[in-house]
Amino acid sequence: MADKFNGWVQIMRGKNSSVTKYDDFGKFVKYAMKNGFKFSYLMNSPKPFSEKDFKTFKNEFIRLLDYIYEIGIRDIKVSNPQVANLINEYMPNGFNLQVSTAFELYMIGQYNNLFKHYPNFNFIDITQGQNHNFKFLKSLRSAFPDKKLELMVNEGCRKDCPARVPHIAEPLFCTYPCDLLGFHNFVKKGNIYPWDLEYYSAIGINNFKWVVRDNSESIRSNYTDITYLENYLVCVDKGTDEYSAEFLFAQILASKMQLNKELALSELIQYLPDIKHFIAHGHECAVKCGVECNYCELCAKRTQNFLFG
Repeated sequence: MADKFNGWVQIMRGKNSSVTKYDDFGKFVKYAMKNGFKFSYLMNSPKPFSEKDFKTFKNEFIRLLDYIYEIGIRDIKVSNPQVANLINEYMPNGFNLQVSTAFELYMIGQYNNLFKHYPNFNFIDITQGQNHNFKFLKSLRSAFPDKKLELMVNEGCRKDCPARVPHIAEPLFCTYPCDLLGFHNFVKKGNIYPWDLEYYSAIGINNFKWVVRDNSESIRSNYTDITYLENYLVCVDKGTDEYSAEFLFAQILASKMQLNKELALSELIQYLPDIKHFIAHGHECAVKCGVECNYCELCAKRTQNFLFG
């Protein structure tokens, strides 16, 4: 159904043959909400559009808003002020709005101005590039105590990928090779590891987002295997002592690297970027990385030596 909007308000993630009309989708939403799940509808394409573009999908857009309101959805996640404005114009006070990571907001002032114009935002998915900026995260928590904050733990792009917005807007088409920039690509993704969660909880952030990282269109549109998420949560609960380095890469990060299964995860951790470094210096990454600081590159080399000798 998302293809009716040509990517302007929704990211096309593939087609599911069991969902061909709104009611097919609605029955799953109703079932989930009946069983205690909260549901947010995603209109989180960051692609800007013209008034001419909007006229091509306006009727369908209104039909969609009417439908999701009718089945009980009250939360819509957006990444484009145009979409927020259109929702509020059509149905004032009808929906709560949520900030998607794809909004790519990096300043407290950006959030202030956004909420001034759209006060029905109640939830912030913080852009992945700020995962390690603890000064920013603390300020955000302090500035907006009434809004729920959430962090993505397993971003696909590295923090300094210059093509993040195209990747988000056209995930199955953009071909910029940010995943081919060397092994240090792995340590610069801003991933939040299971053993790091307590440091975020200490500053008042207790919501975390897990994202399917499979580019196969058929899998992305009909995803049923939550093994990687389960393994992440197992590592949160049980710690790392029982697991190998291979468990982190193959069973949590879905990496196809061939590793020695005798290498312990608890030993690997000392070579990975330490969250305590970012607590002290994460706010400097935007201006010092590769100029005055090569911490992540050094960690990448050490990690690579540990894994492959």
